[in-house]
Amino acid sequence: MTFPGMTIRYTIRQTPEGRWAEIGERSTDNGASWTQFFEMNLTKKP
Repeated sequence: MTFPGMTIRYTIRQTPEGRWAEIGERSTDNGASWTQFFEMNLTKKP
């Protein structure tokens, strides 16, 4: 997602243990560097 002066990206993956892992990062220099601002780890109940 692109906003004036900032780009945000989310990376979502499934871990080998079957968990859902997501991180959110933002860049204010057109993607030259990224700062993590969000992390979520979910486990499905059996």
